Amino acid sequence: SICFVRTASPKNCEGIMGAATLSVTQAPVATVTVTPASATVVQGGTEQLTATLKDANNTVLTRPVAWSSSDSAVASVSPTGLVTALTPGNATISASSEGQSGTSALTVSLVPVASVTVTLASSTVTDRQTTQATATVKDTNGNVLLGRTVTWTSDNTGVANVSANGVVTAFAPGSAQIRASTGDQIGSATLTVVASVAAVSVTP
Repeated sequence: SICFVRTASPKNCEGIMGAATLSVTQAPVATVTVTPASATVVQGGTEQLTATLKDANNTVLTRPVAWSSSDSAVASVSPTGLVTALTPGNATISASSEGQSGTSALTVSLVPVASVTVTLASSTVTDRQTTQATATVKDTNGNVLLGRTVTWTSDNTGVANVSANGVVTAFAPGSAQIRASTGDQIGSATLTVVASVAAVSVTP
């Protein structure tokens, strides 16, 4: 209210009142920052992401956030920003609020190999015979890992060689280590090659 006081009558006050409507609105979201900005997660693992919203004055805001994944086959994300790594590859995780968004670059890696075990269908063969080598790949928990690429080698190719599919061919008597490697892990088995019988004679 506004009071005008007349000079002649100081106790006489004329009051003039006015009113106005004031609308108070929330400061809009200016930036969305996702942390960590990048992460590498082992297949089957999880990673918690956090979205920080700020206005133009750099004041932190509390607003609803929508999460999404650029490739849901590689990684999925929950409404709270919890990412689950599904298959090896790359995905961009986005957090959006009021038209603004931030991202995190996610890489899903294979479960590390802890051990490689090699077995031979037959550990003793004659020259010119073949046998099948098999590699079993496991993680640190002893779980078998399927679909891993294995490289086969022989430490004595004069005695026996091994194909890319693990087929071992014996050439001459002796022994050879048949090795399978994947990543930085190596397993091996010993193959013994004996001379084949060239002829049999009966006397008298």
